[in-house]
Amino acid sequence: MPLTKKAFWRPEDTEFVFRKILEVRKNELVAREILPLNTETPAFSHSYTVEYLEETGSARVTESGNNADDLTFVGEQGGAVTGKLFNIDAGLKVTQDDLDSAAARREMGKGNSYPVSEKRLNGARRFISEQENKICFHGMKSKDEKKIVKHGLFNWPGVSVTPVAPIGTLNSPGNDEEKRLLSNMTPIQKLTTFLTAKKDLEKSGKYKAKICLISDEDFLELLMPFSESETITTLDWLMSKKDILFPGGFVRTQDLNPGVLKKKGNGNNLLGGFVLMENTADVVELIEARELDVVTEPMKEIEGYMRMKAFEKIGGVHVNRPEGILVRTGTSRLVVA
Repeated sequence: MPLTKKAFWRPEDTEFVFRKILEVRKNELVAREILPLNTETPAFSHSYTVEYLEETGSARVTESGNNADDLTFVGEQGGAVTGKLFNIDAGLKVTQDDLDSAAARREMGKGNSYPVSEKRLNGARRFISEQENKICFHGMKSKDEKKIVKHGLFNWPGVSVTPVAPIGTLNSPGNDEEKRLLSNMTPIQKLTTFLTAKKDLEKSGKYKAKICLISDEDFLELLMPFSESETITTLDWLMSKKDILFPGGFVRTQDLNPGVLKKKGNGNNLLGGFVLMENTADVVELIEARELDVVTEPMKEIEGYMRMKAFEKIGGVHVNRPEGILVRTGTSRLVVA
């Protein structure tokens, strides 16, 4: 073989590869963080049923000496609500070439010794969790988008979904849609918006606003100071009263941003909002029939690959008492031409 006159050292020999690999950032998924988990449903089930009971009757008050024989009797009436269960799964394949390439990186000491199987499995788990989060908050529609297959927390029948009051006076808002934006409200108007929502949820005396789900955009609006001469913000004031206002605090979620919640505004505009709720099992639950599991088949030596499957079975969210949840819209907006 004839010798070439190329340099002995290659340019790549002097290249340093950082061991850290930058990965795409993902939004936090909060459904399991805020929803009570119900695991009573066995994995072989295809549906679940929640039974409810309501007491009937009353107690009477009579004057002493009045022996009228019209005693009322206490009883009960009940019913049941059935929901569907959904399988969520994701598969992954790892080839022998993948494993060999990762081993070569480790041997040469260049870059990160990428754990192929672990990273792909984590990706599968993430995709499953994203679907779970979506079902819990937004529900599911049929493939043609015309039929609701499963309701979510934000559109459950009976849950109050209304716009906030158009009270904003900053930035010369021109219509009610603009007057509802937190960005066009004074600090006092922002406080009024949240306290009015709390009043609406708690006025029956049966439910408490234990937690506030809020979009990132609205949360950042609460960080604006009361005035140029003060450092206290609307959020500071709300958090100083946390124990009596929202004991569970504020939980930020992208699911309430205008482009995700997608409540219709003027024209093609999309609206975001916030949610107050009593997140107790008596009010709302996340139904889980099979927790997230992983099965792995052995490496197929001839074909040169192995496969894994991550899967779970859930019923999404089930709202037992819609009156304990309140959705308010219009506080943020995505202008669509």
